[in-house]
Order: sequence, then structure tokens, then C-alpha cells
Amino acid sequence: MALFLTGCNDDDDPAVPTPEPAIAQLVKGQWSNNFTSEEYYDLDGNVVYADSADVDVRFNFKGNNVDISHPGVEGVDTWVYTFPKQDNENYIYLSQTGKTSVGYDILHMSADSMVWMNEIQWASYDDGSGEETSAKGVYIYRFIRQE
Repeated sequence: MALFLTGCNDDDDPAVPTPEPAIAQLVKGQWSNNFTSEEYYDLDGNVVYADSADVDVRFNFKGNNVDISHPGVEGVDTWVYTFPKQDNENYIYLSQTGKTSVGYDILHMSADSMVWMNEIQWASYDDGSGEETSAKGVYIYRFIRQE
């Protein structure tokens, strides 16, 4: 009985594109961020301030870009979005060249709704009496698909 092992040199193989995560297909299209909430925590993990609001911020995901706009307001902000964590497709990263970049955990994703969360250490907030700093700020963004 003979056993033959063969191998191939990775340098000779053409680059195989990494498949796009399934969630990347679901996110494509037009969405409205229709609700946001924010909670701020002290060092002991207690909520020290919370707020929420109904909003309407439009996100149009196409290709590798997302256009963000506000109905009734001129202009569109274009960002690049990626799903950079190969071990966690439920993480989306938005960036603008030379400007801000931010990552969000996708807590829920379906054909018609999604929810994102972002945590920031030492987040600032205004409680009405002035600006305060918390140990952590947690921001939730709810989206519904637009037709």
C-alpha cells in the first residue's frame, strides 16, 4: 500500500476572494435610522443618565459605500463600510478618509429591521445642568428598511 501526499505552493494559486458575509447582503439598500437611545454608566455599572429619541436619518448602502442623509436637509455624507472581523460578521465599520471612523455591533438583523450598538469609554453627555463624563456610554440605533 502506498500513500502519496501532494501539496501546492500558495504563491502559485490565484488569490481567492473572501466571500462577503451573509449580513453584508442583507444590509444593502435603503434604511431609516428611526430611533436612538443612549445610556451612560458610572464606574460601578449604574446608569447615571439615559435619553432616547425618534429620529429619521436615511442610510443607503450600495457597493462599499453608505450615503447618509436627513430628510428636508440638503446634502449627503458618504462613508465607506466594511465587515472587518472575519470571526464576527455582526460588526460593521464606517469610515471617512481623514475624518471619523466608528464600529458598531449588529445586535439584530433581518430583511426589514436592524439594531446597532456602540460603546464608548469615558463618554461625555449633557444632563441639562452641564457636560458630564461617564465611565461608559452605550448607544443603540434602530433601523427599518425603506421601500
